[in-house]
Amino acid sequence: MIHANRAARHGGLTIRAGAFEGFRDLAAELGAESSRIFETVGIDPFMLEAPDNKIPVDRFRMALNLASERTGERNFGLLMSQRQSFEKFGILGYLARHAPTVDVMVNKLVTYLRTHDTGSVPSLSVTDKTALCTLKLIGMSNVPTIQHTELALGLVVKLIRNVTSASWAPEALYFNHMRPENYRIHERIFNCPVYYSQSESALELLSKDLSIPLKTSDPGLYALLHKYLDRADEGQGDSFMSVVGNAIKSELDDGKPSLERTAKFIGISPSALQRRLKVEGTTYQNVFQDVRHSVACEFLVNTDLPLSTISSLIGYSEPAIFTRAFKRKAGVTPRYWRQHA
Repeated sequence: MIHANRAARHGGLTIRAGAFEGFRDLAAELGAESSRIFETVGIDPFMLEAPDNKIPVDRFRMALNLASERTGERNFGLLMSQRQSFEKFGILGYLARHAPTVDVMVNKLVTYLRTHDTGSVPSLSVTDKTALCTLKLIGMSNVPTIQHTELALGLVVKLIRNVTSASWAPEALYFNHMRPENYRIHERIFNCPVYYSQSESALELLSKDLSIPLKTSDPGLYALLHKYLDRADEGQGDSFMSVVGNAIKSELDDGKPSLERTAKFIGISPSALQRRLKVEGTTYQNVFQDVRHSVACEFLVNTDLPLSTISSLIGYSEPAIFTRAFKRKAGVTPRYWRQHA
């Protein structure tokens, strides 16, 4: 079970319960009890009954990793991807399935994925001949992401095949993890060259494939769903600022975050991070202080931890310094804020 304090601090990164589509059946077929896996990683099975419920991303990844361990199936995430569908994504899935072309479908998944999973940051870059769909997973650095990565990229391939042709295949797959012993299953499922120990995980396809029309396209339904999803997305906030804030929040577990560490966590250079924050009208220090204050408020409201402990957890060397910083931000002391929050 994850310690409550750690779980609270990572509450900003969530994934819809619909992401567990196919998990129980696959685990059972491979000889593992999903209920025991959920109990071990701290997931209430009741929360999985409604697909729109939000589950901490780190617990989702831990469940995948534990399922792989207990079943002895190294490719658990990849096999699970082949049992999933557009419905996994809720409204986003229906929107993607009824898009006019592969290009629009992939772009909508990239743009709105944060409504489903705030711990995954996809991007799409297109050249004259090829397109590269890159996946960056953020969150707890001590939780392996191999299963989540293979699940995500395996699902993208399956979805494209579902709406175009069962024989469609990407140009190549790239994984940032090492080649597993049973790597032949990757070549069999993806039907293309697969490269390991790369700088990033990505799917490469021909640019011309982006113009393939979807056999499931419905222009009227697509337009209706697009308006609905736009309204639902309004509460998600700015994607880049959310990523930076979540990165800083995650790093608080390992000590005081820094510009360099946060940039590395996100996957960009420190100078690029500074430039982007400047465009957003802020600085790294301002974002850091906002996140630290937010985490302090969570602890003050949701726990009975002493102020000295909270001070240490969020990186202050002394409680007095924490108190002065909190008062500058909130106008009152932490003790007063806790009593009247």
